[in-house]
Amino acid sequence: MIYIHFIERKRKVYRASITLEEKIIKPSRFIRFLGAYLNEGLTYKAHLDALNTKIPNLLKALKSITSSTWGTSLEAARTLYRGAIRPVLAYGALSWCPKDLGKAKGLAKSLQSI
Repeated sequence: MIYIHFIERKRKVYRASITLEEKIIKPSRFIRFLGAYLNEGLTYKAHLDALNTKIPNLLKALKSITSSTWGTSLEAARTLYRGAIRPVLAYGALSWCPKDLGKAKGLAKSLQSI
């Protein structure tokens, strides 16, 4: 069982534990809800941290199966990238991204660099 306190960014963080059936449950700093990571202040930082740990592993796996001597073709690698890696990057990003990506800040800017 997980619980989290959602707070305004300027407020002091209150971390109280809950005891249920003699079991102590401590508040979490972030949770995963419908595939998106949410932190206490409802900012994109928890989601970006999760992507920064997940994406390098996916790119490493893609690189290992697309070796120049024995790997898959460029078309197959592109299909794999579009079907497996890009959706991971894009999922939940619309929640934090501006409509005009030219003015991208925060999560959008980080995703563009990846």
